[in-house]
Amino acid sequence: MTIPTAIPLCEQREALRQQIKDQREIIALTFIKATAANNSYPRSMTMRFLTQQPGTKILAEVLSLAIGARFFKSITKALTFAKIVKSLSANKSST
Repeated sequence: MTIPTAIPLCEQREALRQQIKDQREIIALTFIKATAANNSYPRSMTMRFLTQQPGTKILAEVLSLAIGARFFKSITKALTFAKIVKSLSANKSST
């Protein structure tokens, strides 16, 4: 019967250090590739959109957003008003 010899603690420590070092190198290489692919200025997506689009397109987007919000609000108000009228007419017809 053979008794398994335990790996000394100092060797385990060195193996873990090497493993951590290898993982850090992989992460660093991955990070460098990711930043190199997207290294344009400005970094924020909003500022890229604003700086890379012509002014007329930005203005059109803002106006369509504003008109869309107003349209949605008016539709919800109209539906609420229709429900009120419907409930009032139902109350009058039941009495």
